[in-house]
Amino acid sequence: IHALVEQHEQLVFRTSAFLTYAHEDARYVDEVNAILKALNVQTFIDKEILTVGRIDDQIIASLKQVEYQIIFCTEASNNSEYCRKEVDFSAGRSVKQIPIFIDPIEKMDWFHFHLSKQYAIIVSGIEDREAAKLAITKQLARLMQLDFGLYQPPK
Repeated sequence: IHALVEQHEQLVFRTSAFLTYAHEDARYVDEVNAILKALNVQTFIDKEILTVGRIDDQIIASLKQVEYQIIFCTEASNNSEYCRKEVDFSAGRSVKQIPIFIDPIEKMDWFHFHLSKQYAIIVSGIEDREAAKLAITKQLARLMQLDFGLYQPPK
């Protein structure tokens, strides 16, 4: 992963992403968030944006600002009322939703139904956590670069 971050450090691009996840799944989220920041992506994650005021208002304001919503799809987030609200709020807006299926898709009926038309990153079959994290990061970097015309096919 460090090599991936170093490889992309010379690229200059700026985008923004809101990370939707259940707190039980923070293991992947914190690590992917750190990598995205190293790739010059402005991230919005609930524990960093929540200061004072109503949680819903701050989350909605953040979702209105971003280009991407990265959704960590697990059994816990599939059953989370807050995660569902965040996905519903972004649907139909200019936010590009990128679901990451960490748990098997068949265990996530709500996400599968609501996100089935989106390009998805699927790592549920990867047992090695480092390999899964690397796969997530590579796919996110590729998707975000394509939107900014920065993708250069290997020569």
